[in-house]
Amino acid sequence: MYFQKTFHFVALAVTALPLLLAAFVAGPLIGRELGSGTYRLQWTQSVSPARWLAARLAVPVAAVLLLLPACAVLAAWIRQATLGTWYPVHWYVFPFYGVIGPVAAASALFGIAVGALAGLVIGRTVPAMAAAVASVGTVGVALTLVRPRLWPALDGPPRGGDVWDFSGPLDRIGARHHPESHFWPLQLVESGILLLLAAVALVMTFALLRRRHP
Repeated sequence: MYFQKTFHFVALAVTALPLLLAAFVAGPLIGRELGSGTYRLQWTQSVSPARWLAARLAVPVAAVLLLLPACAVLAAWIRQATLGTWYPVHWYVFPFYGVIGPVAAASALFGIAVGALAGLVIGRTVPAMAAAVASVGTVGVALTLVRPRLWPALDGPPRGGDVWDFSGPLDRIGARHHPESHFWPLQLVESGILLLLAAVALVMTFALLRRRHP
């Protein structure tokens, strides 16, 4: 039970991280400076707007890239320790799925990118935070709903292992399911979607910044 409880708290914290990062970047990091006008002082000191924004985003991005892979390794180890116990942690169950693979880091980077865009577009702390959190949360829910269809599922009776059945109760005929071997394809597809959306948000952010402040 100790491993399960520890894993549960870690998973919940990592799951909430994209929302927290989106709110932090949109509000205190960018929105507040734009709203108060303090950014003008730095821009007059031979710091370009694009460089100013890149410097703002570098710290949270570096923290995500350094810490979340380590968290994923720790979470995967904890999950392995629960297998064979009375309370095994299944790889496909919320919130554990989003912790034991690259989806965790991709989600966090997406939160940072959306926060930057919201902070620049809105320019006010609280509204920018609300918009960023709502956007990241909506995408997260949407990906959770379509996750079973991100990779072709198998039909028929499962062949043992930790099986994700998402079409109804299993019987002797079987059902549509994802075996544990589908974990990495599902993770990589979802991570790719999140990173693509993050890249789009960042391109829009820097393009808008250059347009407003050439």
